[in-house]
Amino acid sequence: MLFSMSRCIGSHTTRFQSQKMRISRYDRRNYLSWQGPQAQLVVTDPESVKEIMNNKDGSYHKARPDQFLKKLLGDGIVVTEGEKWTKLRKIANHAFYAENLKFLKSRDDLESDKLQQAIQELIIAMINKREEKMKRGEENNYGSDFLGSLLKANHDPDEKNRVSVDEMVDECITFYLAGQETTNAILAWNLLLLAIHTDWQEKARKEVFELFGQQNPNAEGIAR
Repeated sequence: MLFSMSRCIGSHTTRFQSQKMRISRYDRRNYLSWQGPQAQLVVTDPESVKEIMNNKDGSYHKARPDQFLKKLLGDGIVVTEGEKWTKLRKIANHAFYAENLKFLKSRDDLESDKLQQAIQELIIAMINKREEKMKRGEENNYGSDFLGSLLKANHDPDEKNRVSVDEMVDECITFYLAGQETTNAILAWNLLLLAIHTDWQEKARKEVFELFGQQNPNAEGIAR
């Protein structure tokens, strides 16, 4: 923490020396640093910093900012003093109270919110596209896939069985994320077991040839 000393000799110097003596009783690590004709008191001791920050009797005056910094900061809480500083500090304390800070979001939270919003918009667009096809007569029903089943439930006349749009979106997200992970795990585990148990591998291979011959496997054969 820095305190500027005016180059003027007199009351400023006396006040500066008084300040230096008051805080020097805590620690000898406080020292003077000169910038040309201007001295700055550098305070590193925590107890001294605490007394300066409290400044209940107004003994410690803020260093005057240079003109460039003054233009940038204006007469805000960083440079102002007295009643105006007290008023601005009160407002700042209320805004940055610990109870209020817990509601501030991190960058990860903000990015996850954007991702969640994008996923929801994508799924809703898919739902609307499927319903538009039904309205135009391009489809006779909502389809037999998972999305189609959800759409049927969304239009179910029985309120007990009906699902809302939000529930449809949540189910689609769950099905995609959890379903993908589960499918990957099952496939990897099956391949590992077939590699370990070669007799199982031969039995499975024989069954595939019996069902499909030289053709590629299809849905009808897999169901059998």
